[in-house]
Amino acid sequence: MDPPCPDDVDTTTTLTRFGASSGVGTTTRQRRQPNRPVIPWKAVALAVFLGQFVWLVLVSMHLWQRFSLTSDYALFYQAWHLIAGGHLSPTSTLYRTNPFLQNHFELFIYPLALFEYVDPGGFVLLVLQDLATVAAELIAFFWIAELVRDHFGTGARAKELVLGGALVVLAIDPWIWWSDAFDVHLEIFAALFALLAARSLWNRRFVAGAIWAVLTLSCGTVESVALLGIGVGLVISGRRLWRPGLVLGAVTVAWVLVFDALGFDKGSQLATTYGYLATPAPGAQVHALQVALGALRHPRLVLDMVNQKRRDVWQALAGPGLFGVVSALGLPVAAVLIIPAVLNAQASVIQPEAAFQIFPVFLFVPVGCVLALTWLSRRSRPWRLAALAVGLAALVESVVLGVVWIPRSTPYFVRTSAPAAAVLARALAATPSDAEVIASNGFIGRFAARPSIYALEAPVGAGTVPVTAPVVEFVLSYRQGLETTPLANTRAAIDQIEYRLGARQVIDSAGIHVLIWHPPPGVRRVTLPGL
Repeated sequence: MDPPCPDDVDTTTTLTRFGASSGVGTTTRQRRQPNRPVIPWKAVALAVFLGQFVWLVLVSMHLWQRFSLTSDYALFYQAWHLIAGGHLSPTSTLYRTNPFLQNHFELFIYPLALFEYVDPGGFVLLVLQDLATVAAELIAFFWIAELVRDHFGTGARAKELVLGGALVVLAIDPWIWWSDAFDVHLEIFAALFALLAARSLWNRRFVAGAIWAVLTLSCGTVESVALLGIGVGLVISGRRLWRPGLVLGAVTVAWVLVFDALGFDKGSQLATTYGYLATPAPGAQVHALQVALGALRHPRLVLDMVNQKRRDVWQALAGPGLFGVVSALGLPVAAVLIIPAVLNAQASVIQPEAAFQIFPVFLFVPVGCVLALTWLSRRSRPWRLAALAVGLAALVESVVLGVVWIPRSTPYFVRTSAPAAAVLARALAATPSDAEVIASNGFIGRFAARPSIYALEAPVGAGTVPVTAPVVEFVLSYRQGLETTPLANTRAAIDQIEYRLGARQVIDSAGIHVLIWHPPPGVRRVTLPGL
C-alpha cells in the first residue's frame, strides 16, 4: 500500500501561487487533483530487496562452498561456536590470544550464538548478515518514503522521481554489495540498529530510539561510532531534538573511550594503524583519545593522508549519492566514519574490500540526500531546478559505479578454485574437533569451530603461536584464497613444517597442502614465516 500523503492540492491555489494571471485557470478546473505517488513504492521496494536478498544468499552460498572466508569470518565463527558450546567467556586465537570481548566488546555475538543450533557449520551467519543488509536498505527506503510524504514540496510526479531514484541508489550502491560479500562483520548489524534508532528519534519515539541505540552499542565499540554522528545530526537538525542528540552523542563517546581504556578495543590495533599520530613509545599501548589529540597536534600529517586518499573518499561517497553529505544527518555520520578511515595508515580501510567499516554511510547519505532535496523542493523554481539537477547527478554517479563495481565483488573474494574447495572440504571433514589448526588466511574461516585456530597471514617476517593440542593440522596454500602472505613465505613455512618439524603431509592436491604434526612432549610453541 502507498504511504499516506498530505492533503491533495487544489489546482486553483497551485496556479495562483506560481504566478498564473487572474482569470486564467483560476476559475476553471476547480476539481482537486491527487498529489500522492501512484506507484505502490513500498511494495516495489519489498520486491526489489527480496530479489536482492535471494541473490546475496546465493553469493554467500558460493563463498561458503568455495571456502572463500578469511580470518575475519573465523574470528566471529570461533567465538560463536564456543559460546554455543557453553564457553561464555571465549578466548579468541585469531590475530592475538585474548578474550574475544577484548576485540571490540561485541556483545551481540551472544544472541547470534543461538543460531549455532540451527546450523553448526556457520553458513547461517552469512545468511543473517544478508538479511541485516537488506533489512537496513528497506528501513532506509521506508524512512525516505516518510520524508517525501511529509515534507516534499512539489507534486506527485516529482515524488515519484525521488522515490524511484532513492530505490535505485540503495539497490545499486556497489559498496553495499562489497560489504556483504566480505566474511561476517557486526558493522552490518550495527548499521541496521543505528538506522532504526535514528529514524525513531527523528520521529520523537524516544523509547524505541533508546532500545535501538542500546542494540547498536552491543555490536561493539568501533561498530557503534555511527551513533555519535546521529547525535550530532539531531543537535543541528533544527527540529528541537538537541537534548536526545546530546545524550546519544555523550553516551557513545563515553562507551567508546571507557571500554578502549579498559582494554576492550584491541582489535583496532591503534598503535599500528594510528601510531604515526600518537607517536607512542615502542611497545606502548595507544588509546583513542591519544589518537584524537595527535590528529590535532599534527595537521600536516592529517592533510597528507587526506590528499593520498581523496579519490577513495569520493568513490565511497559517490556510491550512495554524494549529495546527502550536505544534510544534517548525512554529513556528521559520514564524518565520524570516514575521517578515522582516511587517517588509518592501512590504505585498504577506505577501499572497496573493507567497505563494511563505513557501512552506515551507505544508508545515511541516501536519507540525507532526500532530506536536502525536500528542503530544495520548498524553495523557488530555480532551487527546484537545482534539486532536479543534483538528484539526477547523484543517481547517475551511483548507477555508473554500480555497473562497474558490483560485478567485481564476488570474483574479488572468491579466490579458491572448485577443485581446491573440494580438497578443503575433505580436509575439514577429516580434522578432529580438538585438533589445533594453522591455516592460510584465504580459506581459514570454516576451520574455526575449535578452541585453537591460527592464521598464516602476516605479509612479512615470522611469528610464534602456542601449541595446545596433541594434534596440530596445517592447511596451507600459496596459490589458493585471498592471501596476504607472500608466496615465498608460504613455501618456506611448508618446508619448515615438513622437514624441520617432521610433520606428515597427508594431502597435496589442487594447490592445497595438509600436514599433520604430533608435537613431541614439552613443545609449547611453534615459529613459522607468515604467522
